[in-house]
Amino acid sequence: MTSLEALLAYVGRRIHVIPHLKQLGCKIETDYFDVWFCTVELEVDLVFLLPRQIKRLWMLHEKYSVTSDKLYIEMTYSEPAELIASLACTSRTIRSSTLTHLFCTNHWLHKFDISTAKISLSNRSASTQAMNDMVSSAGAQIDEYRVSKMRDLRRNCTPAESILLESVLNDEVAPFWDQRCVPRLLRFHTTLIDTAAELWVAMEEQYNVHHLFDLAESWLDVN
Repeated sequence: MTSLEALLAYVGRRIHVIPHLKQLGCKIETDYFDVWFCTVELEVDLVFLLPRQIKRLWMLHEKYSVTSDKLYIEMTYSEPAELIASLACTSRTIRSSTLTHLFCTNHWLHKFDISTAKISLSNRSASTQAMNDMVSSAGAQIDEYRVSKMRDLRRNCTPAESILLESVLNDEVAPFWDQRCVPRLLRFHTTLIDTAAELWVAMEEQYNVHHLFDLAESWLDVN
């Protein structure tokens, strides 16, 4: 067992971090409703939470010599099933049509995977790529949602109602995701990437200054 593997096993038992093979990370969980509708409140919370997680990772970096490229923060965004279902069942098209049997939110629920993306503390490009992969995966799930709901719900619809159903999925749900959700998520997550990188650089610079003074003092003591 290597020294890093031994450390991973230790912190997995002792410290609240995420031990992965050859990496260490902290997790921050958010809610889709917070991201889309409470952005200011969520950012305020993370202004407080993010530095704390960075400091915990810095402790591992400094005390156990874990290099920066092996440390990360994992952002987790809850799956948007309830948000999408609420949008669909309350859409103007549904409410103004004969699709009264689709007013219930349960008809529109769907199982989405939780979206996650690692924020590297030393590689912004890797963080940005992870964010883009997360958004792409979530977009593919939205496309799958539209197809599966169209297939399942049209069984109880007339041909005319099927056209209305398709309008809800293609003209309301899809644009809501593409034009509102994705831009907000990208802006929010990019802010986290930049903030984490800036905090880490600041801690490295502070450490370098202190280390320089320590070296100077030791040199003076010798002389």
